[in-house]
Amino acid sequence: MSRARGFRQMAFCGGFAALLALCSPVRADAISDWIAIAADAAARGRGDSYERSRVMAAVSIAMFEAVSVNEAGKGSRIEVGTHGPLGASSEAAAAAAAHYVLSQLFPEQRVSFSVDLMRSIEAIPDGQGKFVGRMVGASVGKSVYALLAAGQ
Repeated sequence: MSRARGFRQMAFCGGFAALLALCSPVRADAISDWIAIAADAAARGRGDSYERSRVMAAVSIAMFEAVSVNEAGKGSRIEVGTHGPLGASSEAAAAAAAHYVLSQLFPEQRVSFSVDLMRSIEAIPDGQGKFVGRMVGASVGKSVYALLAAGQ
């Protein structure tokens, strides 16, 4: 892989993450927190800059899709086959999607990601919205990870 291609991919992922943080109706801290968690995990994980870019893209896409599915109440834009129910917490959905993808990519860091997930959603009032948001996010994360694992 050429160095220029690697820089373009990293710039795209960073730009996408910034756009996601600006456009999201979710509290910006949740998105920013999980982008930072993903960057840290990717840096500690194995792989070159291409692999780190794939990690950042997968987490960003999973969070974007989880929020989009939840807010619009429509199917996912990348055909992951998930529909968001009314009343689900978008913040919980975004955190759960990022958690799922990172836990699959870095199973050795799964405990740390679970602690991060609990911190991310602790301010959300307990109830059906929080629970359903987590379920939607995990479902979207699973679908996005399946596409990543399939090389798409």
